[in-house]
Amino acid sequence: MTLHPLTAPCDRSYVAHYVDGTRPLNRILWLVLHDTEGDTAQGAASWFQNPASQGAAHFCIDANHCYRTCDPQTIAYAAFSPGNERGLHFEQAGYAAWSRSQWLTLGRGTIERTAYRVAYWSKVLGIVLSWLSDAQVKGQSVHGVTTHAQLTKCFPGPNVNHTDPGPNYPRDVFMAQARKYRAAL
Repeated sequence: MTLHPLTAPCDRSYVAHYVDGTRPLNRILWLVLHDTEGDTAQGAASWFQNPASQGAAHFCIDANHCYRTCDPQTIAYAAFSPGNERGLHFEQAGYAAWSRSQWLTLGRGTIERTAYRVAYWSKVLGIVLSWLSDAQVKGQSVHGVTTHAQLTKCFPGPNVNHTDPGPNYPRDVFMAQARKYRAAL
């Protein structure tokens, strides 16, 4: 697989099936990090195109590629409400059970590529690159970065127990990279 530059446009070969209308961009509060529970962005993007998936994300990313499966204005079924309506969702190839070391070795390229995309969209949307507290997420008035796990914790629903991208995800490394890219944009 050929490495594509970080700044290359995301591939639009796959279209997410589970979406729910549109929203104005100014409704987006959160840049939401997920993991695919798989090894490739293409695997996640192609799965979201399948009606059996019952889910979606705006971007599916690995070390080599980015797939954009729906437009940012589209409400993707990526998290329990209000996460769908208020989030722009980034699926990263990797596993919630990974250790910090695995994220920093096996997932390092994915973190880099995701940090670039998050930085880009933070600039486009005017979202500050700060990691949100539970109280900030629950208040639904502060822009920033969160995870699927945090949204699940703050807005529990029936049969919802998402833990991605996992407790060992190196958010400090991710945020430092995203801030570096944002400063360069």
